[in-house]
Amino acid sequence: MQNNNIKLKNYIAWPIYNNDTEDVTEWKAKYRNIANMVEVKPHDDICNLIPDKDQFLKPTNSQNSFVWSCCLTRMRSEMIESCSARICAGGKHSGYKGKMPGVLEEILISLNLQKPLYLLGGFGGVTSTVCDIIENKTSPEKITEDWQFVNNSGYKEMMEYASKKTGNKYVDYDDVVKKLKAVPVEVLSKINGLSDDENLKLFKTQFIDEALFLVLKGVKTVSERTK
Repeated sequence: MQNNNIKLKNYIAWPIYNNDTEDVTEWKAKYRNIANMVEVKPHDDICNLIPDKDQFLKPTNSQNSFVWSCCLTRMRSEMIESCSARICAGGKHSGYKGKMPGVLEEILISLNLQKPLYLLGGFGGVTSTVCDIIENKTSPEKITEDWQFVNNSGYKEMMEYASKKTGNKYVDYDDVVKKLKAVPVEVLSKINGLSDDENLKLFKTQFIDEALFLVLKGVKTVSERTK
């Protein structure tokens, strides 16, 4: 007997879903009974910067890149708000289209919303960097404005445009690192159901089975608390 219960919810930011190929459209239609594609519309505050909301907008200049960053932030916020827990692993430090590295932004939003957060630092990337900041209070070069400007083409210009548009510094990397340093492992433990030692183990393990065991243990503990 076929079960048509939704098993996957995938959040997609504008204008990405406007660029679907015929194959992607057919795939979405084929699996619509089990996969819910949540298309997150742009916020009203930036609609005046969008020529046509029904068309794909290429991030080819500072204004368009700013629009993309706003839409990605809105998508991540809605997605994390609806989640019961968040698992982060890897994440690239450069080559992204948002206001900052995507996994970094998701970690910050999750902490702000106090969502159960599981950081798998042993698989490298942004998650590993964040784990190092939390555990060892480091100030990594990759989480600085200067490094981001050098390693992301067009990012400096987008940030300057965004700061003028919003009237504030769009991303303060010094403040980002300061906030992460102020997160003790004990705070994660209170939220995600693991002990301090287990969280530190999750920060470092490169064994998928061990990481899954710890995540499932934490999720089970959190679930039992809410019963």
